Amino acid sequence: MGEGNGSTISQLWLLEYANYWVTLRLPGLVVLVMLVCMAKGAEGAGLAVSEQEGAALCTLLNSTRGDSWRWRPEAEAGAVWNCSVDSAGGLVHNPCNYGGSSWQGVTCSLSPADCSSQACSITRLGLSDYNLTGFIPAALSKLTALMGLDLNTNQLTGPIPVEVGKLTALQFLSLDNNQLTGPIPVEVGQLATLKYLYLDNNQLTGTIPSEVGKLTELEYLSLGTNQLTGPIPVEVGQLITLEFLYLSNNQLTGTIPVDMGMLANLQFFLLGSNQLTSTIPSFVGQMTALEVLLFHMNQLTGPIPVEVGQLSALAFLFFDSNQLTGTIPSEVGKLTELEILYLQANQLTGSVPEELGSLQSLKELLLFNNIIRGAIPGSFGFLHSVQELQLHDNRLEGTLPVTMANMIRLRNIFVQNNMLTGSLDGVFNHSVQLSLSTIDASNNRFGGSVPDEIFLLPELRVLSLSGTNKYIYRCVVD
Repeated sequence: MGEGNGSTISQLWLLEYANYWVTLRLPGLVVLVMLVCMAKGAEGAGLAVSEQEGAALCTLLNSTRGDSWRWRPEAEAGAVWNCSVDSAGGLVHNPCNYGGSSWQGVTCSLSPADCSSQACSITRLGLSDYNLTGFIPAALSKLTALMGLDLNTNQLTGPIPVEVGKLTALQFLSLDNNQLTGPIPVEVGQLATLKYLYLDNNQLTGTIPSEVGKLTELEYLSLGTNQLTGPIPVEVGQLITLEFLYLSNNQLTGTIPVDMGMLANLQFFLLGSNQLTSTIPSFVGQMTALEVLLFHMNQLTGPIPVEVGQLSALAFLFFDSNQLTGTIPSEVGKLTELEILYLQANQLTGSVPEELGSLQSLKELLLFNNIIRGAIPGSFGFLHSVQELQLHDNRLEGTLPVTMANMIRLRNIFVQNNMLTGSLDGVFNHSVQLSLSTIDASNNRFGGSVPDEIFLLPELRVLSLSGTNKYIYRCVVD
């Protein structure tokens, strides 16, 4: 999205993917830990799982090339699975207690004392990054007490079995980061106690089933980075406990349903990189718990709603790469927690609001490739946290304000292809701008000599003043 600025593009993807996996998934991991605490692993002799549950585990092992699983050290993770059977066809080795520990990734329901008189049930199956290949067998539906199923980050292929709908005790389902294909089964809607659903980063096709709206306990819904098509079902608006919604990087069409305005607990609203149309709904201003709002790379039109200014907890706002028109609302200046503001590659007009200088937490401001006119506000000198400033390819006029010398954390500034005038005297300060690496002010109407101060910037690597400026200078410093 940025011209000549791969680092910004990388940061965007890291934000939506790397930070997503490291930070946003923590609540899901906490759930798994909770399930372990709720269902302590069994130890000791005399324990047994039901024949059908043992068979289900061994079917999974055989369906996913168990001979190539990436086992952990037994002393740390438990026993390697062993599906040897006795003469009666039962498992020789107990998945809940084999050599004093359960099988790797298996958590059972009862303590050893309790299991001495009754069968244990398997309550959690966690095999993330175990190098599972092959398909998910329908036999897993026999694990009827399962509360957590985590098979993420493997090489699973084929469809999600419809039998997953029989796992009605599930609270956590993670099948993300595989190569699963086919549709999302409508039977998922039968998982009434489900709180966390991760199906992202697969190759799923078809539409998002409206039955998802029946998951009224759902807190995390992650379906991004698939090949899903069709509209966002209005039933998603019924998920009033939802805190995290990730639908980015699909091929979704249509509008953003008005019913989604009911999601008052939503903190992460990620719809980027789809084919959504119409305007940005004003109801987003009612979603005051929002911290991340990503609508980038769609086909959205119309103005940026002034109600956005009510999102006092918002840290990341991506409306870039759409067809938005109108001016940048001054109300954006009320978002004092904002760290990233991406409005580039639209058709925005008017001037840059002076109020943006109030965004003390802002680290990246990208407004390039619009039709913005007027001067760069002197209030930008208060943006002490900004590292990336991209205002290029607009119709900005006037001088670069000398207050910009107070932008002490600035690393890259791109203001090329505007109609800026005056000199660069006093705009930069080598004694405080210790990280400034790139200055591109080419194709403007600057005059005068290049200030010596610029060449004293300790980290400067690229300086471009070429084009229609009265002086022509481009320097790349090794």
